[in-house]
Amino acid sequence: MHKKPLGARHTSVRFWLGAVFASVAFSSASDTADTLFETQGSSPVVQGRLPYVASIERPGSREHVCTGILISPWHVLTAAHCVDPESPYSAAQRPVVRLGAMDADNPHSEAAEVMMAEHSTIHSHWIPHKKQRSQFNIALLKLPQKSKQPPPQILSDEFQLSTGQKLIAAGYGPSGDGPALGDSIFGEMRLELQEFIDGKRCNGKMLWDGSIEDNTICALNSDRKASCVVDSGAPLLLLDAPGYDIESGSPAFDFLIGLNIDGAPCGVPGKPDVYLDMRLHGEWLRQMSREGHDEL
Repeated sequence: MHKKPLGARHTSVRFWLGAVFASVAFSSASDTADTLFETQGSSPVVQGRLPYVASIERPGSREHVCTGILISPWHVLTAAHCVDPESPYSAAQRPVVRLGAMDADNPHSEAAEVMMAEHSTIHSHWIPHKKQRSQFNIALLKLPQKSKQPPPQILSDEFQLSTGQKLIAAGYGPSGDGPALGDSIFGEMRLELQEFIDGKRCNGKMLWDGSIEDNTICALNSDRKASCVVDSGAPLLLLDAPGYDIESGSPAFDFLIGLNIDGAPCGVPGKPDVYLDMRLHGEWLRQMSREGHDEL
């Protein structure tokens, strides 16, 4: 299913991210970080900290449909089903891209840049079957002009990820326990602490029980429930945090780890969110970008 966030908890960005990064940074977490992971939820993003995260919107209504990530000055990455015209969850082949949007529910809220995609390229291996949990559920949007925002780094295959590692997901799910009846599902951009789970373990009987494809990865939040923050195209990140302060980090030094493609409805216990493993898509992204204005 296309994920529909319904809620998340709030806490201080500097406190919980500082404690996490003091313990993690591509290594095993300490007992302190493990305790923190079990007790903390999501937090709003400081204006300008994630300018590469985009709201992917339906032309005309400007309704938020998916999330996207700027990966070069000319390209935004999202899930294939977000732009496939045959998908019921599509925003259109040429959606509106609102980079750095702080509130997905308000098209007039602050954003770094707003433009309509020139065209979209869907991975050819996804097209024949169009399974949402496919490892090829990926699309690249070409922008009509060069973005001025700094894209994050893309994780390459020399990095080793371990189950239990703490990472950060970003999305437009609402705060608190979810929207009241009649309120919008999507809202301000938020960060959520998630624990990385390798694909083999995620496909075990206790989690997705063989229903996700090889070469995908998972992550589970501190509530051990399906996320209410992320939706399709949302990023799983390792954020730059000098002095363990995320707010002073540089977007250009962040790493994109995964791209959300699916998950259970918000709040379902024991169901991790499913992400594409970006280590496996570097060559495809380079090939597609060569047809445009620059290379990744």
